[in-house]
Amino acid sequence: MLGSEEKKFEELLELPKSMSISDFDNYINEYLRRKADKNLAIQELDRILAVLQNHITSLSLYLKQNHLLSKDRVAPVVEIEFYTKQEVAAKYRVSIRTVTNWIIDGLDTIEIGGVKRISNSALNAFTEIKRTKKFRWKSIAK
Repeated sequence: MLGSEEKKFEELLELPKSMSISDFDNYINEYLRRKADKNLAIQELDRILAVLQNHITSLSLYLKQNHLLSKDRVAPVVEIEFYTKQEVAAKYRVSIRTVTNWIIDGLDTIEIGGVKRISNSALNAFTEIKRTKKFRWKSIAK
């Protein structure tokens, strides 16, 4: 779908090159000569110009949204998942005392509401460090 949008975009950019002002003036004069009723011809030209204006507005919005404003977008907020010592113990099938030892050994915690909580990123960082250092234990949680 993106390819078709780019193709339409390229076609719209080529329109001004294919028709000069004098060509457009000749087209309008020829169009008015073919129509018997001048009021109907004017209404038809107004309709055509409105369609062209709509295309220009759409092109402008497309450029602004996809190219100019896309750099200013803010990354979506990701909720951080926190675990208690009991939840970590259940996740890794170890005792709560083992989790306490991990905290002493460097597992980062945050105190929330008087309870030590462990973030998912802290768990991942700790398991990577300990997997490569002295414990060489394998996680069954993944």
